[in-house]
Amino acid sequence: MRNMHRIVASLLAAALLCVAAPVRSDAQSMGNDLLSTLVSLLLNTSNNAPPGLPQYYQPQDQQQGQIWQPGYWANGQSGYFWVPGTWVTPPQQNMLWTPGYWGSNNGSYQWNQGYWAQNVGYYGDVNYGNGYYGTGYTGGQWRNNNFYYNTAVSNVQPIVVRYVYIDRTVLVNQYRGNRISYHGGRYGIQGNPTPYEQRVRTEQHYQWTNVQQQHVYVSAQNRNFQQSVNHGRPAVVAVPRPFTQTNRPVGFAPVQHVQQPVQHQRQPMQQPVQRQPMQQPVQHQQQQPVQHQRQPMQQPVQHQQQPAQHQVAQKPDHQQTPNQKSAQQSDRHGKPDAKPTTRPELMY
Repeated sequence: MRNMHRIVASLLAAALLCVAAPVRSDAQSMGNDLLSTLVSLLLNTSNNAPPGLPQYYQPQDQQQGQIWQPGYWANGQSGYFWVPGTWVTPPQQNMLWTPGYWGSNNGSYQWNQGYWAQNVGYYGDVNYGNGYYGTGYTGGQWRNNNFYYNTAVSNVQPIVVRYVYIDRTVLVNQYRGNRISYHGGRYGIQGNPTPYEQRVRTEQHYQWTNVQQQHVYVSAQNRNFQQSVNHGRPAVVAVPRPFTQTNRPVGFAPVQHVQQPVQHQRQPMQQPVQRQPMQQPVQHQQQQPVQHQRQPMQQPVQHQQQPAQHQVAQKPDHQQTPNQKSAQQSDRHGKPDAKPTTRPELMY
């Protein structure tokens, strides 16, 4: 009995493991599905230069350990759209965010995706503000697995954020009216990576988190963030928390008028391909005449063979009178007249 209880307990434990395993894989698949959706939604190249960076005030950080992600212009199916700046949580401690940037390349513009690493790398010398003044990050730093905020640059809530310091030496006004959002080209920002930034390229990089991806996804769905609507001046430029499906921007208007024409143009192109009824008249015209001509040819052959079979069957009967034979022959010759009227009815 004890062995039986042990066997039952082991089977129950195995069943619980089998049920719990898909929960972890589903969470990973949700992140992979969102990333694949963004890959198909975002465009990393453009023939037009991105708009200038808007000016804004940084909202307060309401949670310890978060790092500022500056706002930027992303490119989608409907053109450039604004992704507001926000506070995000790094994937692990001692990680810093390197923003992405647009780079000019022979008349086109290429997007370089941001990443997480232990140090801040090169982001095209673009002045995003709030600590990202073109090189490095002066809004805070990690000390003993705790992130300390430089309150001379970062706007934090004192009641929530405990680790702070003040360094005003990094407050150098590098804007000078320059709001260019891309590097290189004739009118872009000129500069090259420093030796320190080149070493950061060889460090281990971590991709943007699922929260950051949702923030971009919701921004892409808001019509008011489209450059064609706000003309490079979005009403909402920064938010304290990243966007989610339940935390959408104020005045959210879904981008539907842009996606509908694309679906409307694709459907008529698929309908002519499915015109299969054109094949049916061809098969109907070829098969019916062939079957109709072969059937009359087979009937005379069977009609001529039948009298021969009746004559062979009646040979042993030599004692019949001539009158009986003539009666039988008249009956035999009368039967073929009735058979053609019945056999065609069975075939149609």
